[in-house]
Amino acid sequence: MAPVVASVARGTQAAVTLLHVLELPPGAYREARGYLNLGDVTSLRTQAEKELRDSYSAGFHGINTFFSVREGDPCDIIGQHARENQIDLVGMPTRGRGPFRRLLLGSVTAKVLNDLDLPVLTGAHYENPASLATGTIKRILCCIDLSEDSTRIIGWGVRVARQFQADLMLLHALPAVEEPTQNRGVRAVNKYHKERAWERYAQLRDGIDFDGELHLIGGSVAHAIRQTAIEQNSDLILIGRGVMREQLGRMRTNTYTIIRESPCPVLSV
Repeated sequence: MAPVVASVARGTQAAVTLLHVLELPPGAYREARGYLNLGDVTSLRTQAEKELRDSYSAGFHGINTFFSVREGDPCDIIGQHARENQIDLVGMPTRGRGPFRRLLLGSVTAKVLNDLDLPVLTGAHYENPASLATGTIKRILCCIDLSEDSTRIIGWGVRVARQFQADLMLLHALPAVEEPTQNRGVRAVNKYHKERAWERYAQLRDGIDFDGELHLIGGSVAHAIRQTAIEQNSDLILIGRGVMREQLGRMRTNTYTIIRESPCPVLSV
């Protein structure tokens, strides 16, 4: 994850704060009968900051980088730090590990995605280790649900693609479309849904600075995005999560699943 964050910082000439939150046990600040005294907390903080610098200084060489270690609830601290320091983008890995890593999303990441009104760059696991190692962003897959918010998402995709001189592919998944099929009736239904999608996209294009083609693919949203990203060797997936708690929010209700299934980093805006 760190190489991708470093690549974004270099591409945008942004400063980076590497934040580590110490989750202390209850009673950490009590002198008597507590788990830790104040000296222990200071020692832990000092050691954590040293490890943070030792681990990441080389990878962020040449970038204006700050190292910060704070104590408390990770979700609260991340949000507080973002507000206090006018942060533009939060980057964080997820905690899914082992054979079932794609079935899991860390509770901290999930809460940040839900609560924070900022773009969040996440990464669960990667199909392309070479791309991850270099942080290269040359192929961006921008996924939209054709709602009114899609113009904002496409605008983000266009700006990010220009910033990194990357190729931008626009994708819309059609869960109601069953492909491939030899059934004449199903094919007629598929054609209807695709024509409706094209009509909707034609309406949206009036308000965006993008003349590229919209790619349509049938199947569940997360699966369609994952398969397309693998086939296109995408370095970054861009999705919207503007109103994740909105009932029937289509793309936004799939945010967690998309991130879990993604073969590359996901930027949700």
